[in-house]
Amino acid sequence: MQSEIIVVSDTHRFNGYLTDLEKAYPQADLYLHLGDLQDDPSRFPKWKFVRGNTDDFFPGQLMPSMRVVEKDGIRILMTHSHKFSQSSLKEELVRLAQENSCSVVLYGHTHVPAIKNEQGIWMINPGSPSIPRNQSQPSYARILIEDGEVKPELIRQEKWPFKRISRTE
Repeated sequence: MQSEIIVVSDTHRFNGYLTDLEKAYPQADLYLHLGDLQDDPSRFPKWKFVRGNTDDFFPGQLMPSMRVVEKDGIRILMTHSHKFSQSSLKEELVRLAQENSCSVVLYGHTHVPAIKNEQGIWMINPGSPSIPRNQSQPSYARILIEDGEVKPELIRQEKWPFKRISRTE
């Protein structure tokens, strides 16, 4: 049995990407957004959200700042990570994952994609499809769960299964 999870963060009002991802991965089991949507989350009923630092407006205030989701026995912690010290981010996210019995932490805010395994915990930042930073390319993440094994990957723009003409369409 295999499950598929699509993860995006920091779309900053350029939310056509969410529709693109739904169409490109109609079979996905979960669609997760890690904050800085800057839009009404009810417009995207297939997605689960956490609140980012730019989502502090109504109805963005209704999004939780952190949440745990579970798929096929894998517990996944979602956070935007803006409330954590960037100098100790890794340690704080590992601690939070351990406290919540999670083997995967998804975080955003930096707009820089990353996948690392720290102390047996997958730490995944999908980057940003609309406003990448630090010379990174636009990106999102895809996670496969197969027989209890987590298989994360970053999908950079040149490998996207869709073509977006502009960020705003």
